[in-house]
Amino acid sequence: MAVSWLLLALLAVIVLLVAFKSQDVMFLLVLVKKYMFFIVFLVVVLFLVFSLTHISRTQDLDLGSSKGVASAAKVYLVWVGDVFGNIWRSTGYFIKQDWVPGPVNGTG
Repeated sequence: MAVSWLLLALLAVIVLLVAFKSQDVMFLLVLVKKYMFFIVFLVVVLFLVFSLTHISRTQDLDLGSSKGVASAAKVYLVWVGDVFGNIWRSTGYFIKQDWVPGPVNGTG
């Protein structure tokens, strides 16, 4: 599992390097705008595949029976709900922080 995440991160770094080393950034932005639906769709599908794979491995789910699929759906939906709940709480925590810099070394 770690190898797949490492390969995914490496691919993301390569894509970013190519994007920022490109001579024509506007062309790249036009391509992203043109294919935004497909990019979002691909990200959602990759998220579903990787997360379902992770859940099925860690929870030892049986996807061969209807009860197993129903159990897997429950576990997966609870997991996705927890992920979004954590994102919600983290965002709230970040918003509540005092982001104004204070005096440095007691002066100011």
